Amino acid sequence: MQIASHNKTELHWRLSLLQSISALFVLITATIAAPHVEWSDGAHLGLTDGIYLALRLFILNTNGLPSGGPFVWRTVMIACFFLGPAIFATVILNIAKNLWDIVARAEHVARRLRNHTIVCGYGKHGRAIAERLFAHNPQLKLVIVDRDMALPSFVEIEPHSAAINKFWNRKQALSVPVIHGDMSEPETLRRAGAMNASCLWAVSSDDALNIHACLMAEDIHGKGPACADFHTHPLVSDIILFQSLQNIKGSSWLINLHKASAASLFASEQWQKLETDKETIVVAGFGKFGKMLTLCHLKPDGAPQVSARRVWVIDKDAEIKVNEFIDLHSINKSQIIAKQMDIRSIKMVIDVINQARQIANTLPTVVLCTDSDSENLHTAFRIAQADAVRPTVVTRIFDPPVLFEKLLEKEAHVIPVVLNRLLAKNLPSCCCPGTEDKQVSRSVTAGPG
Repeated sequence: MQIASHNKTELHWRLSLLQSISALFVLITATIAAPHVEWSDGAHLGLTDGIYLALRLFILNTNGLPSGGPFVWRTVMIACFFLGPAIFATVILNIAKNLWDIVARAEHVARRLRNHTIVCGYGKHGRAIAERLFAHNPQLKLVIVDRDMALPSFVEIEPHSAAINKFWNRKQALSVPVIHGDMSEPETLRRAGAMNASCLWAVSSDDALNIHACLMAEDIHGKGPACADFHTHPLVSDIILFQSLQNIKGSSWLINLHKASAASLFASEQWQKLETDKETIVVAGFGKFGKMLTLCHLKPDGAPQVSARRVWVIDKDAEIKVNEFIDLHSINKSQIIAKQMDIRSIKMVIDVINQARQIANTLPTVVLCTDSDSENLHTAFRIAQADAVRPTVVTRIFDPPVLFEKLLEKEAHVIPVVLNRLLAKNLPSCCCPGTEDKQVSRSVTAGPG
């Protein structure tokens, strides 16, 4: 970040130096050449008159071209007649550009906003949330905070539907100012207008940084002018940290990436249309997303667990993880069956699926939740191609190209779930009221699992 800023400053300094040297060169050359040529009025200029003429060259205020004198000096003088105004024009344009940058730069725009929304972190989480907020409210006033100096001062944001098919469903984009800096620093948040904002999202991949930025923004806003209710929402992926902070600040303040994504998955139209058993699921990979998926399945919306539901867990450390999960969330042991194995062993995974089918008398839904998209997709295709099973496989994936998703659609038994867009579907109602969608997108917002 510092290197990019330094390079930009150095380039600006070199251009200014080049302009100054060029102007000085023309001024000296014209002063020397003026006395050696004859002018249309027959006058011969002295040194003082030559300096005055050279200065007038820059604003095209002369008495005409030289009419006589040595060829070399006349050529030099004519060249100065063209170079002077050109250099003067570049200086004026440079001054105008600098003035425009001062008036229209991102920081100046952000400071003039009132009741706007700040999104700290413009990665996969931030992009999907910004698109979702803009899709809900096209009049949204938005500011982005990110430390990546490669981002331009203004970015164009489109609703997700337009971004997916921008050539056939083009919508007006929103030009959003970008404040470059560390979101944990008070000065960066002030530059983004935190004292006048109505909402702030901290959605980097660092839980502690997100929490710190939100607390800092609340403090800055409290010392600013009177404004509408101020909401902050840190993205917290760690389950233990999430539950601990929930008891302190309340559930509406926090966003758990994996919990929000899991809840959106179960509420989605895709999930409701599955032909396989949705009461019995096989969770392959018991990491953060797998655990939250299991919790949302057994205890939907925090309600008492549904006794008829079962979860089969496949993981290399299934027994240890499941026992910790049961103790932490007070889950009935009979509802979770741990199978300690590597999900890359397809034969063993299919055996587990068959066991679940025999007990439930119906084919279960398989959800692949490892942190590796490649491993999930590889396993999904191999399970879906098994003639003896043919289950519906829901596999998580981060942000695939549109053509890749269309390719997966050809395999009826493999349903890709994009976590970052799922998260965006489950925004807190205080920031995006009335976000119930009639159609649920296939994609969602998530970060590194």
